[in-house]
Amino acid sequence: YLISLISLIFLMLAACAPVWALDYTVEIDAPPELKSLLERNLDLLRWRGNAHVDEAQLARLVAACPEQIKSLIATEGFYSPQILPTMQQSGTSWRIHVQVIPGEVARVSELELDLQGFLPNLDPRPDALRSTWPLVVGSVFRQAQWEQAKRNLLRQVQLLRYPRAQLLETRADVDLETQQVKLVVVLHSGPAVRFGELQIEGLQRYPQSVVNHLNTIHPGDVYDERALLELQTRLQDSH
Repeated sequence: YLISLISLIFLMLAACAPVWALDYTVEIDAPPELKSLLERNLDLLRWRGNAHVDEAQLARLVAACPEQIKSLIATEGFYSPQILPTMQQSGTSWRIHVQVIPGEVARVSELELDLQGFLPNLDPRPDALRSTWPLVVGSVFRQAQWEQAKRNLLRQVQLLRYPRAQLLETRADVDLETQQVKLVVVLHSGPAVRFGELQIEGLQRYPQSVVNHLNTIHPGDVYDERALLELQTRLQDSH
């Protein structure tokens, strides 16, 4: 009975004992701008200090590290890097060293910006839209800039005359051997739109003339989102 009681006490103490996180350090050898990106996002660093990481889990994190690094630095235009991770044990701690050789940065080699459906000699004009496109031939291709450029292009068209504009096709073809990127963007303006008659709903304590007095949009005016926002502001400021 005494032996069983001692065994039970030992098991209870073992269950209550603190779980210590595996001790390991990570050193990333990469250009400063990429090193900062990796230090913020790598799972290998995010899991440091977590009590669930044992030696097997650490080995899995190190093995997964190269693919994660490739995905991260591809957003900055590096598509053919060399990733060299190593693990060294010293006593009960581990030292992880990750060398990142990014290679050549990808650049835009060709741009096909196809703007369709626009009425001639009326804003927004395709030539003006092309002149503000940021990813010109020769520029570094970054994923965030590519996404922002597409959003901005569509937004510029939708603000005036063409609220139903759509991107029909967007494509970035990366040649991994030459680090050159071909961009394809096809945008259709959709129909030109004009304002119709003003319709008012929901008034209970005020006559419609109050809203009519604040409205400077006339039937037949070219659609302009700024005019709508100005009317909205006037209505809100009128209390």
